Amino acid sequence: MALIPPRYFNCVVAVGIPANTDVQWNGSGFLFGYPDGGTNSESGAKTYQLWLVSNRHVLSGLAEVVLGFNPESGTTGINLLCPLIDKGRNIVHYHLEGDADPVKSSVDVAVAPIRWERLARQAINFSCFRADEDAANFVKLKDLQLSEGDSVFVMGYPLGLTTAENDSKGVHYPIVRAGIVARLRDYFETKSTTFLIDTANFPGNSGGPVVVKPEMVSVEGIPAQIEPLLIGLVSAYRPHLNQLSKISFAGDPISLYQTKNGTLTEDANLGELIYTMENSGLAVVQPIQAVIDLILSYPYLDIGIDDT
Repeated sequence: MALIPPRYFNCVVAVGIPANTDVQWNGSGFLFGYPDGGTNSESGAKTYQLWLVSNRHVLSGLAEVVLGFNPESGTTGINLLCPLIDKGRNIVHYHLEGDADPVKSSVDVAVAPIRWERLARQAINFSCFRADEDAANFVKLKDLQLSEGDSVFVMGYPLGLTTAENDSKGVHYPIVRAGIVARLRDYFETKSTTFLIDTANFPGNSGGPVVVKPEMVSVEGIPAQIEPLLIGLVSAYRPHLNQLSKISFAGDPISLYQTKNGTLTEDANLGELIYTMENSGLAVVQPIQAVIDLILSYPYLDIGIDDT
């Protein structure tokens, strides 16, 4: 029984930068469709503007990216080089990390418009999370009564594992990991711009979508969550810092310091404290509302990722 719609896998993309004749995969992203107000002349269905969504720290400062897709047929992945400069302007939109507004500064999200025609010409098998059908903005998320302990899926490419056995010619199937909502109430009460999930999250997951796991049962008075809705994207894991020390014969901790030449000392005047960092298992999630807000504030109307 599938809990994730098969087309969701075609929404997720590997994000990398060209490195000589190879690609350095450094993050994840997904395709997001926002209604553009139009309709298809043949079917009458709503039409959408396509957007590439990832983290600010994944896309900022780049003039081009490589996006890893799968073909409509065959077993060879498609690595599409996408320039992020159009008409002399960087088309990636995000809030600066040093923005005077602390709320904007904390939003680790970036968006860039994509012309779906280019993907179609490359015979790429792609889809998108539709903002009005497949995603939960702030209001919808509260209406769902999503809470701590609810299950989620995280999709992406941790540790650069973009293909099976890292075969450079293989298809790009995202890795799916399970998790649960760890802290959400701060976001609902607008005390935080993010929320936390408990999941195994590693470098490369950044920018990957977080999807609610459908459930058929719920506690009394709360509706069951039967739709696998997109609720955000992974931003980073919360590290746990341990100060390096040793234990005296009396059982007391003694701080250790590292000198400029790399040796260890107990003298605080000769060096700096040493810390080791561990993955706490908690991941920071940027809510999908942040993506929508960036799209609505996008500064250019005449450009998108070059379709030549």
